[in-house]
Amino acid sequence: MNDDFTLDKLDKSIRRLIQRGSEFKKTNEFTSIAEKIPTNLLGIINSPEFNISKEKFNLWFLQIIKENKIPDEINGLYFGLFETTLKKKFKSKQTIAIYLIGSFSWDQNDSEWACDEDFVPDNKYLYLEIMEDIYNNVNFNIYTKCFLALAIVFLYLKEFFEIQYNLNFVKNNSFNIATGFDDGDLYNLFKVKT
Repeated sequence: MNDDFTLDKLDKSIRRLIQRGSEFKKTNEFTSIAEKIPTNLLGIINSPEFNISKEKFNLWFLQIIKENKIPDEINGLYFGLFETTLKKKFKSKQTIAIYLIGSFSWDQNDSEWACDEDFVPDNKYLYLEIMEDIYNNVNFNIYTKCFLALAIVFLYLKEFFEIQYNLNFVKNNSFNIATGFDDGDLYNLFKVKT
């Protein structure tokens, strides 16, 4: 079974998700109106793997914030995505990896420009099982896989920054949050104000 997701549909869908997602406080409110999101994303959000990977994402990001002071001059954090091969116990698996960098300069209107690498934390890479599952699902074409990866990162970040406790570890006054694939567009998700 193949889907008919195209590059154009991916771009429109992720922009719509970002816009609609900002209307909700928590992911469970977002998923309560199922017709607002694609079926394959709803299935993933409702899976145990979604919450397991979200917890791993939160712990990774909190560790970075606690161990690496984000410079006050940072205007944006970029959660980059890229396709890679991960070696696990004598076998290799294709997956989508996440990395974090920050930049002093930020162009809100340029979707082609990610950011300068002014803040590069230790342990900047993260590999999530949910990304491996998505990437290796033969029922999804590459555009669906990219959409799902971007959507998951957006939802994880949205929930992370809605929790006041997490904001206690961020000393910057405000900064932009963005994601995207290294070989694609950058999506400005939201601005964090502490």
